[in-house]
Amino acid sequence: MHLGPSVLSTLGRLAKLRPAEVKSDEPDATTELCKVLRERFEQHPKQRAFWQTEALQAAALCTRRAGKSDGGVHEWLSLAIEVPGWRGVYVNETKPEARKIVWRNDMGQGFCDLIAKHGAATGDGWKLGSVIARTNDTTLEINFSNGSQIALFGADDEQSIGKLRGQAKDEIWVDEAQKMRHLRAFILQVAQACLADKRKHNDKPGARKSGKLKLTGSPSEDCAGYFYDCTPEPESGDTPLPNWEVHRWSVIDNPWFGLTPDERFARTAGEALIANGWTGAEPDYVREWLGKWVKSDARYVYPVHAVPQHIGLTYAPQRLTDNRINPAHPPWVDLNAALADLPMPGRGRKPYDWLYAIGADFGYAQDPFAICVWAFTHAPDRPQIYEVFSWKEFKVVPDDQRDYLKALWEGLDNVVVLVGDPAGQVAANMAGWRERVGLPIDEADKSSKPTWQALMAGDIRKGMVRYRENSPLLDEHRHLVYLPTKPGKPLKDDAARRASDGKIHGNHVSDGALYAFRHLTHYTNRPVADKPAPGTRAALLAEAEREERDLDARMARQQRAYEEGDEVPGEYNQTENTVYGSWAYDQ
Repeated sequence: MHLGPSVLSTLGRLAKLRPAEVKSDEPDATTELCKVLRERFEQHPKQRAFWQTEALQAAALCTRRAGKSDGGVHEWLSLAIEVPGWRGVYVNETKPEARKIVWRNDMGQGFCDLIAKHGAATGDGWKLGSVIARTNDTTLEINFSNGSQIALFGADDEQSIGKLRGQAKDEIWVDEAQKMRHLRAFILQVAQACLADKRKHNDKPGARKSGKLKLTGSPSEDCAGYFYDCTPEPESGDTPLPNWEVHRWSVIDNPWFGLTPDERFARTAGEALIANGWTGAEPDYVREWLGKWVKSDARYVYPVHAVPQHIGLTYAPQRLTDNRINPAHPPWVDLNAALADLPMPGRGRKPYDWLYAIGADFGYAQDPFAICVWAFTHAPDRPQIYEVFSWKEFKVVPDDQRDYLKALWEGLDNVVVLVGDPAGQVAANMAGWRERVGLPIDEADKSSKPTWQALMAGDIRKGMVRYRENSPLLDEHRHLVYLPTKPGKPLKDDAARRASDGKIHGNHVSDGALYAFRHLTHYTNRPVADKPAPGTRAALLAEAEREERDLDARMARQQRAYEEGDEVPGEYNQTENTVYGSWAYDQ
């Protein structure tokens, strides 16, 4: 069959148009799908601001069910299909947790859920716009035909977090960051290196920002760790880590629960208030429904943050002077000035008989030498214990340690105990310390440490522990937290934790203070009962009881004297309240 020139020309034009039409249709489908995936952001501007920020490091502090994970899944799936070669890693504490939250979840908002919802099944995967997505339930990876990849990762321990070393990623998302014990090491040693290569190209004109690190999480009882250091409350007094953009929202902002703020509040936080009979100030409510860190019931070993403001933590500033034992060390205590700060009784009353306890934690290079001195009295109106002085320093030689302890021992009257921990050595080595120091040092009893920490924490909550302002002891108590533990496991304090100020505040003064605390007997104090008004029934009964006790005591003394041959039996005269024939009680 012979085709004329006009027909051939027409077919040629059609042949040229067909690929162009197919090529233009499929990108439109991809763009349209990304638009659908991001529709949720139209009603949730706080979620959009976080997931589409240009900041290279961003952290989101949210309540549960605030939509932080759903927003991330939708945004990441959009990026994977519209940006060829885009690579993202989702990180959770364990792979099972990662699978449960973002792979497939109960709300049908996981990666696989969205792929099945918006994609068309093909022989080797799912078609999403112009891209084919292939999911792998074993490796928890999604590979896209345009070279993009989304992978799920479990950072179970410090060894596992190293598996990402040497890889290059466009974005790393750490979810439930408040639970990840090794978050600091993961970010500083692994994540930032994985993102560095992608960040090199951010300076090119018109380049999409890449190499982003995102943290999402909820406030927990542990106001500590890298995630807390990124997101402390502005009013907490803690300085957030630099170079982190912080976003905050709660379930009350989630449009899934209603179109208006009042409607969302009624269905979420308001419902919880009614169900639990809360007033709105409870730590559980503030933390779980408002998404704020709360220090008042946090897992601090020594809960100084829970002391009511009207009681106060401190009673006096530190009293320091030039260090004459070793001028290279920090200033030492001005003991006379420190003792003068201790409370005085009211006018006309007998001065308090103060007792003192000295606790020491012996160390040298890796751990400091630390000292704490407590003061307490058995006066009924003074049940508190007072920090007289605390101090710590590295590389204090044994001779200087001896001189520091002797200065305290000789400068204080009524020292009830001098107790120390021989730097983790065997108990027999304590004898060597006693010989070298020349003081009666008791070995610290380190058994049941969590129990004694709990007892001291109880005294702190009741306002019975009074500190020096800005002392080493108070500094440690402000920062020392328990390590996250599984139920049933013994508690252990996190002495190596690095706070947001970059310092490791440690627990050495705290341990010395605790060793001495075990020997204090302030808890035996009993306040004097108020005297009843004269002439009342209570006053008459109290007088009768007192006279009866006096009579019983006199008769008992007389009987003892008679049995010991000091007097002959006498006749008791009830009217004159005395015993005739007795000389022992007239003296």
